[in-house]
Amino acid sequence: MKLLTAAKDGERTLYLHQSDIGTLRMCPEQARLQLIGEYFDPDSDVAAIGTRTHSFIEFCLHYRQDHGEWPYGTHLLDQLEQESAQLKEDWPHLWLKPHMVPDLFTACLELESCCHRWYNEIVPQIDASNVAGWEIEKRFDIEVAVHWPTADRIRIRGSIDFFDGVNTIWDWKTGRFDRRDGWKKDRYDIQAPMYTYAKSLETGAPSINFNFGYIPRGKSDTHIWGMTLSKGKWAMMLNEVESWGSTILKLGTEDSWPLGPDDWHCSPRWCSEFAQGKCRGSYEESFWPGEQNNLVELKQKVDAGLAPAPAEHHPDE
Repeated sequence: MKLLTAAKDGERTLYLHQSDIGTLRMCPEQARLQLIGEYFDPDSDVAAIGTRTHSFIEFCLHYRQDHGEWPYGTHLLDQLEQESAQLKEDWPHLWLKPHMVPDLFTACLELESCCHRWYNEIVPQIDASNVAGWEIEKRFDIEVAVHWPTADRIRIRGSIDFFDGVNTIWDWKTGRFDRRDGWKKDRYDIQAPMYTYAKSLETGAPSINFNFGYIPRGKSDTHIWGMTLSKGKWAMMLNEVESWGSTILKLGTEDSWPLGPDDWHCSPRWCSEFAQGKCRGSYEESFWPGEQNNLVELKQKVDAGLAPAPAEHHPDE
């Protein structure tokens, strides 16, 4: 999420990603801190496994498109080694969550498993009838509202993991699927409507398919959750985006926004403000016995110049 002000005329442009909407739904104050650059947001070990899996998938898709066949043998092994080596290099700078990933050795095993399972179980489900039309990690940036007389603008941004050149978008999730996930995706998901809307503007299609490809790090089964979206879902998405955007533009960022302390994310496991003893974390240390992680130590290293600052990123890019 970014709010840019033009130097010439003072017009403001607010850029929103689907992940920003998710944060606003969970905790508006965390979203505000992200917007003004005061939220310490290092990649976690779990996120790093997902990033390296995405990199492996991207390599395989490009190889298939460029060579007319899927990579095999040493091509696959060399790429896996590169992804593992990068994970090991990044490890000292990650927010480690031992309750999710016990150690680096386990992380490397889970990364290898995710890559193998995507290749063996998801690839056969990919439509290869128009390989020339495949789009891999393609970004979009679309204006959805202009507010007069101020001429403030609201735009949506994102990066589509994969479009099969026919009518289906894919998004890769390195996590376990259960039936509640499908129920939530059908009713509340913002990513699928946003991404299919962007693609519909490009292709003119009245509806677009969206597949979530779940690749679990553990022993659960891979799963594909498919949806078909059209103007009804797109209208709901645009309404929510404009509503949040208008509220942000009116409120400004100087004063605190409401907290969202009533769900799983409000804990030292998932919120760096809480983990640093700020926000709700300044009141409820005793509620989380034994909750220790390296977040505070990592922040101290960054502040002292002993570790790189987290790169600005979005989970959907």
